[in-house]
Amino acid sequence: MSTMSYVEIIKKNRELKNKLASEDYTVGVLTNITNHFLKDILEYSLRLSAINAIVEIGGYDNIVQDADRFQKKSSLIIVFWELINFMQGLHRLRPALINDYEAVKADMVHQIDLLMDLLKNTPLIIFNRFTNVAMSMANPVLGLLDKLAADLNKYMDSCNYRNVYFVDLPGIFLKDGIGLCLDWRNYYRNKSLYTLCFYKTYCDTIINAIRAANGQSKKMLILDCDNTLWDGIVDENGIDGIDLSADTANGAIFSEVRSMIKELAHCGILIALCSKNNSDDIDKILTQHPGIILSNNDIVIKMINWDDKVTNIKLIAETISIGLDSMVFIDDSAFEVEHVRGLLPEVNSFKVPDNLYDYPALLREISGMFYTAAQTTEDLSKQTMYRQQFRRESSKREFDSLDDYLASLDIQLFCYDNDLNIVTRLSQLSQKTNQFNLTTRRYTERQIENFITDAKYDVLAYRVKDKFGDNGITAMVILQYDLQSFTAIIDSFTMSCRIIGRNIEFSIVDHLIWRIKDKNIDQIEAVYIPTQKNVSVKHFYDKCSFQLLDSYSDAEKRYVMHIDNYSFKNATNNVMYANERDN
Repeated sequence: MSTMSYVEIIKKNRELKNKLASEDYTVGVLTNITNHFLKDILEYSLRLSAINAIVEIGGYDNIVQDADRFQKKSSLIIVFWELINFMQGLHRLRPALINDYEAVKADMVHQIDLLMDLLKNTPLIIFNRFTNVAMSMANPVLGLLDKLAADLNKYMDSCNYRNVYFVDLPGIFLKDGIGLCLDWRNYYRNKSLYTLCFYKTYCDTIINAIRAANGQSKKMLILDCDNTLWDGIVDENGIDGIDLSADTANGAIFSEVRSMIKELAHCGILIALCSKNNSDDIDKILTQHPGIILSNNDIVIKMINWDDKVTNIKLIAETISIGLDSMVFIDDSAFEVEHVRGLLPEVNSFKVPDNLYDYPALLREISGMFYTAAQTTEDLSKQTMYRQQFRRESSKREFDSLDDYLASLDIQLFCYDNDLNIVTRLSQLSQKTNQFNLTTRRYTERQIENFITDAKYDVLAYRVKDKFGDNGITAMVILQYDLQSFTAIIDSFTMSCRIIGRNIEFSIVDHLIWRIKDKNIDQIEAVYIPTQKNVSVKHFYDKCSFQLLDSYSDAEKRYVMHIDNYSFKNATNNVMYANERDN
């Protein structure tokens, strides 16, 4: 998109709009400047990611009033609140700052509080940090603007908003050059401050946060080894002939890359190796070479063999139970990268830059694709959990029947009943889980909190343990009650791919029915809303003896089941509540 004209973007955007059949993703823009470029550029950027965005730009300098209107219908709200146009221009703001700085700041803080209170239930807010970079110079009045920007940003940071993604505009100015970002002629004519170039980079900057809110965060980084993790080829140069030193020019670059990869692993990103090499050589480097930085503990799976990489990447996806579209692949070979791009277009594939000094910058850019709004205990334990999964798979091969294998696991299921202490993890499950997700409804932490504190809802989370280890909180069900009709409705049923294949979902349904019986509920309703990624659970409710209603649309399947007709998989309710055990 960087080389496309505005007319080309408009044309392509309209073409994509007609092709996408997905549900509309509504975006409202609150602004005190003119943003006429933003609508088509942002819609086009998101539609390229199969997010059918509908962007509405609010009225000029009508931020708080438009917020009340947008918050009722928007999944995302973007805020352009420019100091340069606060009080309708610097010619009014300057004397106000000089006469009473604290009064101006207090008024601005009050308006921020009004705005953020209106938007408290908005799933995602993208807020541009206040800045005076555009007008900064050696002038005491403008120095007060710098101070105002810093004070307002500090105040907003202190509020710890959980649904806000902040954008650092000076970072965009630095990347593109401030002269290419600002349009002073149009600012003074019609308050249009930013250029086409700026809005392209701006959309690139915010898109990972929006993808994350739509369940599109990447989960795994797959790496080649030779000339990708180190300088040199093991098969040609030998282990002693490759450069893992930080003291040479190329070695320093690769050392920085390995350090960044280790940091990603620490943050819960799954790291895999896929390399045409002898596995013993790679193991020796990982366990014995003093300069490697990475270790086997940072890597969840290695495909070190002479098979083609497309086959190996497919096998990685199957083994880990994640989608190909959750993967990023890096290789130094143009052939390998193009091969993967051609046969596995869902995988985001990148070549190590020809100018090696650009490699760390590329990896920093790629790391944004793994963005998640918050980290949980489960994130920090992912490497261990997936290694436990390999042990399960190895054990599975020792049994002739699935039932015998499952019985050997000694599975324990613990329920967290309306627990406000795990809201971050529950929001993450709703936003990141795609395969076992019956409705794919995405909820923020505040929305989860609202469900928990509402007597008409139950939010039940499930933690799974077996003889190989603890999988953490990996399933969630949100129930809504209509006591007048003696009905419970499954609003959401979400389960991590890490626990798929152990029939845990059926034990959860058993538990739901036991629980609902105690509330004098006669029937339970459920819905399956299909997406490209949840096809595997298309018939889940059929398997649980739910009755498919005669009237349902092509977009969803609605079910009902009378409680007395349910056949339990287990004769007794064997789910323990988490507060009954040492967690």
